[in-house]
Amino acid sequence: MSSLHVKKLEKGGTFHSRPPLDVVIRKFRAPRIVAYTAGVFFTLGFVGIWPVSMLSVGVLDRAGFDLWTVLSRAWAFVAAVFIIVVPLAQEVNHIMLVLQLKLDIVIPRACAADLGDCEEVPSQQAH
Repeated sequence: MSSLHVKKLEKGGTFHSRPPLDVVIRKFRAPRIVAYTAGVFFTLGFVGIWPVSMLSVGVLDRAGFDLWTVLSRAWAFVAAVFIIVVPLAQEVNHIMLVLQLKLDIVIPRACAADLGDCEEVPSQQAH
């Protein structure tokens, strides 16, 4: 666990220390609610609303089918780019923050994308 996570979860100690379960549950309440809400929304959309809306379209002609496949490919491409780029950018950001902390570089503002906020990160030694 990095020092950012230890500080964020209000737990000090060694690298292998873990925060109590109630602290983890309290800190991750909002992400859990967002995940459940998005899950219900996308399930209703993809299993219910989208198929029902397609009933009114009828059988597609050649131009309609071509448009449908272009939209499907565009959706798949955007999703693939998002799935690849966002986690990569978050990890690079986190690695850079940890390296800066380990190398004792003064950081005026540090933002941890996976922690969801920005906070002042003081240097460990006076220069």
